[in-house]
This record gives sequence, C-alpha cells and structure tokens, in this order.
Amino acid sequence: MSERGTDEVPWDSATDHLEDILEEIDLPEETADRAEELAARYGGADPEAHVRATPPSIAAGALYCASLSTNFYLTQAEIADAADISGPSLRNAWKPIAERESDLAGDDGRGLRRLTGGGGRD
Repeated sequence: MSERGTDEVPWDSATDHLEDILEEIDLPEETADRAEELAARYGGADPEAHVRATPPSIAAGALYCASLSTNFYLTQAEIADAADISGPSLRNAWKPIAERESDLAGDDGRGLRRLTGGGGRD
C-alpha cells in the first residue's frame, strides 16, 4: 500500500525507461537528446500525443526514431534487447511516433514507407 492508503501500481514514464536504455547503448548526444524529446512528447500526459503502448515500448520506439532522424542507425533488435522488450512491442511503438514526425514520415507520408520498406496503398 502506498502512503495515501491506496493500492496504486507504480508506473514509470517513458523518459524514466529511456534513461535505463541509454545506460545500455553508447549514443551521440544529438541522438540521445532527440530520443528524450520524443519520449517526453509521446509518452507524456497529453492524450492527443500519447502513443498507445507501454512506457518501455514508447522509450524504445522514441530511441529508434531518434536513431533514424539523426542518422545514427541502431537495429530494432539492439534497442529491443537494451529495453528488455519484444521486437513487435518496439514496432508497435515506433511506427506511430514516426508517422507523427515530419522528419521521419515526410510531407507526403511516403518517408515512413521508405524507412520500413513497405509499399502501402495510396
């Protein structure tokens, strides 16, 4: 029981989890800063921006997107391993983030397909 007398489950934020991941992976400062920005934006309290995923998955997704946008490429497997999540959990988190970020999705929305190798429908 917490001090308030409730059975609240402690739930860390995406930024808390990102800090743990960053201890596992050596990154340029630019990539780490971008990952922190994305984790705060999409793992925060704003329901309009929130990505429907667990905080560890959002943190990992933010890092993957940051690696793409800063040209410091990390594999999904590297990030999933450092975050202690599955590959599908990472994919379910990073794609919604990338779709919302113009530097990743591209103005015409084709950038994401180019990054993922998917063709998609027009």
